[in-house]
Order: sequence, then C-alpha cells, then structure tokens
Amino acid sequence: MRYAHQAFALLTMRFAYLMSCAHLCAAHTEITLREGMRYAHQAFAVLTYALRLFMAFSH
Repeated sequence: MRYAHQAFALLTMRFAYLMSCAHLCAAHTEITLREGMRYAHQAFAVLTYALRLFMAFSH
C-alpha cells in the first residue's frame, strides 16, 4: 500500500503540473481556457485509469 500511496502522490503532482501547463498554454497561445481544461481532464482520466490498473496488479 505504501507504493500505491507514493504512486498516487506522484500522479497528483503530475496532474497539478498538467493543469498549470494548460493554464499557461491558454494564456500564451490561441488555445482557449476551455480547451486547455478539456485536455487536462483527459490527461487526469488517463492517469487515474493507470492508477487503478497499478492498484489491481499490485495486490
């Protein structure tokens, strides 16, 4: 379980990084904030799916 918690912490840090990148992209390019948020949410969905797979195989 300790490894799962570490993996989850790493994934949430990555999500925060992706969110900040999405906001920066929205501010500095033609990408709207809504599109940036959509990409960030898709990335978060992929990360949570990967975490579920990791949890399933680690038990």
